[in-house]
Amino acid sequence: PYETKEKEIEGYVFLKEEYPRNATGIFTEETIVVNYYYKKVSKVIVQYIDVITGEFVSEEIEVNGDRGDSYNTIPKDIPGYVLVEEKYPENADGTMDEEEEKVYYYYVREAKVEVKYVDKETGKELAEEVIIEGKEGDSYKTEEKEIPYYKVDEVENGPKGTMKVIVTKDKDTGEEIID
Repeated sequence: PYETKEKEIEGYVFLKEEYPRNATGIFTEETIVVNYYYKKVSKVIVQYIDVITGEFVSEEIEVNGDRGDSYNTIPKDIPGYVLVEEKYPENADGTMDEEEEKVYYYYVREAKVEVKYVDKETGKELAEEVIIEGKEGDSYKTEEKEIPYYKVDEVENGPKGTMKVIVTKDKDTGEEIID
C-alpha cells in the first residue's frame, strides 16, 4: 500500500476540492501519478509611512485573495499624523495579480508653533498666545503685536521658519514625547 499527502507551499493554497482520488492505494507494476493542485495566492501589502523619516507609522496590512479579485484599501487615522493627499496611492484600489502588490500611504506629523508675547525682564505674558497649526515641514510666519508701552526687543527662533516636530524618548518608559 502507499499513502501520499499534500504539502504546504509558501505563496500557494491547496485546492481541497481537487483532492486526488488516488492519494492512497496499492502499488502496481505501472507508474502511478498522484497530482495535487494548488493555486497561487495573490497578496496586497498596505504600508503606512512617515514621508519625512521613511519609517512605518502603523502596522502594515496584508490582504490575500485570488488572482482577478478586486481589492480596496483605505488610509488609517493615525493619531498625531495627517495623510499626505498629494501622494495618495494610484493603486489604492485594483485587481489582484500573481505578483505581490504594495500600496503606500504617506503621512506627516501634525505640528504647531506657539507664539508668545512676553516681558523680557519679568517673564509675564503681555498678550494672548497665538497658535499656528500645520504639518511638519510647513513654513510659518509670526506677526508682531502692538502692545502699549512695549516694543519688540528680540524674536526668539526668528519670526519665520519651517515647522519641526521634536521627538524624544522618556528615559524610564521609552515612550515618545513630542514637542
